[in-house]
Amino acid sequence: MLEKLKIFAQKLNKETGSILVLVGGAVRDMITGESIKDWDLEIFDILPATFQAWLINNDFDFKIEPNSKFPVIRMKIDGQELEIGFPRTENKTGSKHSDFEITVKPDMSFEDASLRRDFAMNAMGFNLLTGEILDPHNGADDLESKMLTVVDVKTFREDSLRILRAMQFVSRFELNPSNVFCAINQNMVNELKALDPTSIWQEFQKMINKGTTKGIEMALDFLVALSNNFELFPIFNRMQHTEQNEKHHAEGNVFNHTKLVVEHCKKFGDNHTANKTLLFLSALCHDMGKVKATKFKNGKLVAYGHENINDEMFEFLEDIGTPKKMTLQVAQLVKSHMLNKDMKSLKWFKLSEAFEKIGLTLRDFLAVKRADTLGRTSANEERKMNNFNELHEKLKNCKIIDGTLPKLINGDDVQRLLKIPACERVCRILQQVRNLQYFGKVLTRDNALLWLRLPKLRKAIEKGLIYMVDDVLVDDTNLIF
Repeated sequence: MLEKLKIFAQKLNKETGSILVLVGGAVRDMITGESIKDWDLEIFDILPATFQAWLINNDFDFKIEPNSKFPVIRMKIDGQELEIGFPRTENKTGSKHSDFEITVKPDMSFEDASLRRDFAMNAMGFNLLTGEILDPHNGADDLESKMLTVVDVKTFREDSLRILRAMQFVSRFELNPSNVFCAINQNMVNELKALDPTSIWQEFQKMINKGTTKGIEMALDFLVALSNNFELFPIFNRMQHTEQNEKHHAEGNVFNHTKLVVEHCKKFGDNHTANKTLLFLSALCHDMGKVKATKFKNGKLVAYGHENINDEMFEFLEDIGTPKKMTLQVAQLVKSHMLNKDMKSLKWFKLSEAFEKIGLTLRDFLAVKRADTLGRTSANEERKMNNFNELHEKLKNCKIIDGTLPKLINGDDVQRLLKIPACERVCRILQQVRNLQYFGKVLTRDNALLWLRLPKLRKAIEKGLIYMVDDVLVDDTNLIF
């Protein structure tokens, strides 16, 4: 693709005198040896209208990005989508992320044009005519030394979302953000809080799904530093200052434990076809309730019921723009994370049904539970892991890890066989047959229909004489199963 672009650039230069430069992440990928994912270019020394006329005269298929505040050309070369912009200045006119006055300046130098970029590693260019790397702010050095450096503090502060762009770049490339932290001020943070959460959510998505295990840990440290100094996402500061019982959590405060749990959820998500964002947020939020629940009782720290304290979790998820469905899923996983092998089997069957209704399975629960178990450095780690393995085996034997047991009959079957109208009694009968299925008394649809045809059983089911008590199938009719 690069050779095709060079040919295109040479033809363009010969006929118009303009210079085409590959910019942004594409140049960064070239230097790091990664495959180029986004082909973004800037064209110098030509007016937008002149360039468009040249494209038309040469029969290139292109379109102008309709939602952009400045000319952006989208086209394809050799089947590859390109985005071509023009050198410009950007002057902030308001508090919103989109409040900028744009002025296109085709005769700008590459160095001057790059001043509007956020970080030095994103301000590099590749001259397609000469093959020269243009690096006026030493971005290549930053990549080698693992530093994230602001191009220009003044222009950096004009876009508050760049705080979270720093977060996701730290996560992806394991960069030291100390230079960026020095450039952030309270006004930027205030404006970030006022942004549409949709744009914030996009940066968190990139941090989670593109970040390395080490990078995500570094990004979380960056976030807690922001929380400590600017009260951005204040829950992180509170978690860092919430201590835990050393007997169970030798790793220290809640935030330290949370980072370990996130790490293990990250590893699980990388190795399985799992929803990485869901697992990350569940791990990140699972102990937020400890901030309010932790207290001294009988001379020791306890946090009883912390899984049910969720107001700060909901506030955080709303602030970062989490979709409603995922918020509901995270809340369910957080609420469930303290459940263990001692819970009765019937309740696990019921929980699997509740999970299914909101798009979860018990495998999601087990991923969070396993990470929570591994995310501690206490003396009883082996016993905790043994308990988890017993739980996993229990759910495996119940055959509900990846979903509920399939329903063998429905309300129409009950109405047809028992000749009764739709009513509450039908629901009760369906649940009783479901109980029989849970404990292996009926295994197939034909088996279930046969049970319903037995007069004595049918009457017992209708009257609610067959039911569950503490995982035991109770039969008040002395029927032999």
